[in-house]
Amino acid sequence: MIFDDSDKAILQQIQNGISLTEKPFLLIADSVGLTEEAVLERINSMKESGIIRRISGFFDAGSLGYQSALCGAVVQEENIELYKELLDRYPCITHNYLRDHRINGWFTVSTKDEADRTRILSEIRESGLVEKIYVFKKTKMFKLKVLFDLDGKEEIQITDPQISVRIDSVKKSALMTDITGDSNLTEVGKDVGEHLPKVTPEKIRLIRELQEQFPICSRPFEVIGEKIGMEEQDVLRMTGKLNEEKRLKRISAALSHHKVGYSINSMVVWDIREEDIDRLPDKLLSCQNLSHCYLREKDPDFDYNFYTMLHAKTEDEYHGIMDMLKENILHKKYVELRTVRELKKIGMKYFTEGTI
Repeated sequence: MIFDDSDKAILQQIQNGISLTEKPFLLIADSVGLTEEAVLERINSMKESGIIRRISGFFDAGSLGYQSALCGAVVQEENIELYKELLDRYPCITHNYLRDHRINGWFTVSTKDEADRTRILSEIRESGLVEKIYVFKKTKMFKLKVLFDLDGKEEIQITDPQISVRIDSVKKSALMTDITGDSNLTEVGKDVGEHLPKVTPEKIRLIRELQEQFPICSRPFEVIGEKIGMEEQDVLRMTGKLNEEKRLKRISAALSHHKVGYSINSMVVWDIREEDIDRLPDKLLSCQNLSHCYLREKDPDFDYNFYTMLHAKTEDEYHGIMDMLKENILHKKYVELRTVRELKKIGMKYFTEGTI
């Protein structure tokens, strides 16, 4: 597979979001000067190669009545494979990583309420595969939307042979939000969740389908309608309503970081005073390689409260970013938790039997 400017333009558009219209891929085709058939073929090829992880709806969990938590586990080396298999059984555990630290198992769990989460964590503890599980509750979050800019001048070698792509930067739009309790609601999400009516059964059927692989065909919303017994225009109308309500963020593509050259990933945690969080300089928050910045409650065994995720292409780039962070974060101490292995990374499936 050879990447060209049209591929990059297509990827850029489907990362930003797919239009809610009868023929969204025709709009992309017109903008890049290709036929609709050619665009569909290229998207399918990029999905098969792993460049595109998935194309689906991305939802605001809080406005759908869900809450999430970041958990850390102490897992002995000999138990890692069984631990992976156990967590794979829970659809509500969407991300699971091994990191270079005593607390080496890091995963996220999203449930309808705290009782469900407590039950699941108890089952994991009782398996005998972990020594201890920690739950790190969010108190303030910098919500970041990560988009890969594919129009840059720097050539990055993708991990698959014979595939390369030119990437200049990762663009992010950030929104700082206060979070109460252990919900993952943004300020917008909390307001929306409090004032919106309950999600109707009809919308639930649509949400279930939109969170699956989006049809890569000429009339995708017609295909979705056929699956759930709804006319194409009704699917478009209801999808637009979910978007207006901020329940559906967008329908878009998620790309593989590794496939586009970002092979170094590290969660760096810092011990800072909460009053200093508002003094973080813009240059830090706009750092192209920094994402997922948030405050969490401390634990006596893990005395850190400011979490940052770093993504870099080379060791030199990584250390350069770390130098910048150390200069700009008023910290007492910090620790780097390099990602050693990605055990699981899937999209959350809401309103699906067995998700909790």
